[in-house]
Amino acid sequence: DVNKKHFIKYFFDSTNVNSISSDIISSLVYDEKRNVLWIGTKTGGINKLDIASNKFSRYQLKSSIKGKQKAEHVYCLSLFNDILWIGCYEDGLYRFDISKNEFTNYVTDPGKLGSINDNSILSLHQDHSGRLWIGTYTGGLNLFEPSTKTFQKFIHNSKDPGSIGDNLIHSIFQDNNDVLWVGTWTNGLNKLLPDNKFHHYKHDPENKNSLSANPMYSIIEERNAIVWPGTYVSGINS
Repeated sequence: DVNKKHFIKYFFDSTNVNSISSDIISSLVYDEKRNVLWIGTKTGGINKLDIASNKFSRYQLKSSIKGKQKAEHVYCLSLFNDILWIGCYEDGLYRFDISKNEFTNYVTDPGKLGSINDNSILSLHQDHSGRLWIGTYTGGLNLFEPSTKTFQKFIHNSKDPGSIGDNLIHSIFQDNNDVLWVGTWTNGLNKLLPDNKFHHYKHDPENKNSLSANPMYSIIEERNAIVWPGTYVSGINS
C-alpha cells in the first residue's frame, strides 16, 4: 500500500480455502472494470482477488489433454474486455469468458490443421485490433483468428532468412505504430514486416552498436517511440 507506506502480504494457507492457492506467482493482470486482480500461479492455477473485499476466489482449469485432469502451471495472462486469456505450461491456451464464467481450452491436435502447435505457452499479447499473439516453447509464434477459431503459425525455417528467428518466444509487443516485436531465445529481437517476414536484430560481437545479447525476456516502448528490449543476462537495450 503506497499511501500507508507498507506492504500487505498474502500467502497460501492449506487450512483456508479462501487464501491464495499458491505462493509461486507467475503473472498478474488488473481488471479495472471489476476492480479485481487476476493472478496466475505455478502450482495452483488461477486466482481472483477482489480488492474491495480483500478476498480470493480460486478457479480450476480442466485439462483437455488425455490423462490429465487439471492444469495448474499458469505462465502468462492477457485481458481484453470480458475475455481473460491464460497461457499454461504443457496444458495449452485457455479462453475464459468472465461474464459467462466459461472456459475453453485450446490444445495441440495433430489431426486438425488449424490447431495451436504447442501446449507450452510462454507469452501472450493482444494487438490493437484485438487479435491474440501467442509465444510458445517449441512452436514459434501463433496468431489466433477469432472469426475462424484457428491458429496461424510463424515457425523458424533455417532455409528461410525471413522466417522467425527461433521457435522459443519469451516476449511479444506491438508498438504505437502497429509494429509487432518478438523476443526470441537464440535469435534476438525480431520485427514482423508487412509481408509476414521477419527482420532480425541480433548480437554481433564485432559490432558494439548491436544488441548486447540474443536471449530476449521483455519488450516495452517509451513515449518517444523508442523500443526497449530486455535481455536474459546482458541488461537492457534501446
